[in-house]
Amino acid sequence: ADSDLVRQQEMTPIVVGNHLIVRQVGALSIDCIDIATGRLLWSHFAPDMERSVGLAEGKFVYLNRRQAVALDVESGEVAWRNADDWQIYSASIAGPYLIEVAGEGRRNGNSKEIVPWIRWLSLESGQWIAGAPLTKLTDKDPQLGKLLVHPQGTFVSHRNEARDLDVRLHRLAVDGEPLPLGEYRQVPGAKEIYPTFAAAWAGQFPGWRFATAETSGGQTVVDQEGK
Repeated sequence: ADSDLVRQQEMTPIVVGNHLIVRQVGALSIDCIDIATGRLLWSHFAPDMERSVGLAEGKFVYLNRRQAVALDVESGEVAWRNADDWQIYSASIAGPYLIEVAGEGRRNGNSKEIVPWIRWLSLESGQWIAGAPLTKLTDKDPQLGKLLVHPQGTFVSHRNEARDLDVRLHRLAVDGEPLPLGEYRQVPGAKEIYPTFAAAWAGQFPGWRFATAETSGGQTVVDQEGK
């Protein structure tokens, strides 16, 4: 198996009822274990998995370099795959959507630049619903990291160069709006999703503000004001 250990991130074990979903760096599979007995319930071969996204609607979602995969948590069977020629930098689950920051190459004069996009996928089907280009983050090699979806804004971490220790947060939203899409490319037949998206997040975290973001075990930690 062609497994890139450099790009893999440690996965925090996920508890689902009396089951535990786990995958260690360097392992070739995702395993579901019965907590009471330690018995292996199912195993999913995933040598190219880089990081987990999370659990929602009975599905466990993880990322490869160029695809998102959703597994049924009861059986371990693949519910859907979304694969294209886009590099996925990060992803987060919000309501019924998987939100990705991904990029594809383009030609600009004699240099190839990548324009990152933020994309909405259906958690139910894995189909792309809508997307918006993040033109301010255009670069020959965008160094993009964690995606943080929060009622006070949506942010993605980035750095100027791969070895740059100065990691900054780029705001993808204006104050008071979870994420206004602005002009975006609508998939034929898809519904407008930003009213639903806003309703799903607005008011869920009263009294919270975005203070700092750091990662711990593959998860994003948000500090509450005054604590």
